[in-house]
Amino acid sequence: MPQIHHSDVIGSLLRPRYLQQARDAYAAGQLPVPDFKRIEDRAVDQAIAMQEGIGLDVITDGELRRFSFLDQVVGEIDGLAPIEGAPIHFKNAEADWVWHNPFIVTGKISQKRKITLEEFAYNRARATSPVKITFPSPLLFYTAWSPERSTAVYRDAYELFADGAAIIKAEIEALAALGCTYIQIDSP
Repeated sequence: MPQIHHSDVIGSLLRPRYLQQARDAYAAGQLPVPDFKRIEDRAVDQAIAMQEGIGLDVITDGELRRFSFLDQVVGEIDGLAPIEGAPIHFKNAEADWVWHNPFIVTGKISQKRKITLEEFAYNRARATSPVKITFPSPLLFYTAWSPERSTAVYRDAYELFADGAAIIKAEIEALAALGCTYIQIDSP
């Protein structure tokens, strides 16, 4: 019977407790890098096996190497400072809350290194299904643009978006050169 639908993971998978504990120990300086990477690899291997085991058409590493869907990008960008951004108000049927971006743009942004090439190469080496890589939208920088601190390098947020898009585009081109054929932009 021909396949009549497409299936894959849209976002992050839940992190196993052992990975959360290892991440905490690593952050506290109690777990050496090689040990942490082995634990992280084990979690990714299990995520790939689970997705392939249930028959998903396209798989990810569950973004298990990331704390959140955007930290991997933010961690490899120069021009950001760990200064709390302006409040962003959220509301749903149950609650209202305020979130502050934990960084703002204080300099011209540039990429320190390619972010997802290692992630893709690892996943491709273990998966038998096609592998997808996810990126946050360059619009994520909107919440990091500050009229008080960013205007020295970016008159407005749209100039910042252009540099963010160039970074994501260069990353995508490098992934494509490695054979990645499925890339998802989160929160477009």
